Amino acid sequence: MRSRRMTVLRVVAAAVLLAGCSDDSTPVETSTDSTISAPVATTSAPSTTGATVPELRAVPLGQAFSIALGESVMVTGEDLTITYDEVVEDSRCPRGVQCIQAGTATVALTLAKTGIAPATRNLTLDISPASVQYGEYSVKITSLGRGSSPSARLTVT
Repeated sequence: MRSRRMTVLRVVAAAVLLAGCSDDSTPVETSTDSTISAPVATTSAPSTTGATVPELRAVPLGQAFSIALGESVMVTGEDLTITYDEVVEDSRCPRGVQCIQAGTATVALTLAKTGIAPATRNLTLDISPASVQYGEYSVKITSLGRGSSPSARLTVT
């Protein structure tokens, strides 16, 4: 079921990308992320094929931020893009239920930076936060929401 949902999301993302491939110039927009009190800029960047990729929300290096399932963000000033691909596994104890063990949750992220091959990394959240390395960066997951499309809270250092 999740792979079908991811396929649909990828098809929709491709359609959005193709629809955005016009000669119109798009100004930089700002929006407010509910987890960060300051305005957050969005940017668009050229892809390796010459087409313009959809605008990405900029997130700060060294500060926690929330990312939605299927969302891609760019780390401010670092040319590092993070995409939250899927929840690979979630065996956490449901809320309101007393369990023998808390369980774990694993999410898949795709990390990409110019000059470094893109890589998909799994982050497993259990009793303590987990982190993975990508080039000079460490990406840490500190929380994961509940439900069918949970947002994740990450920090990049």
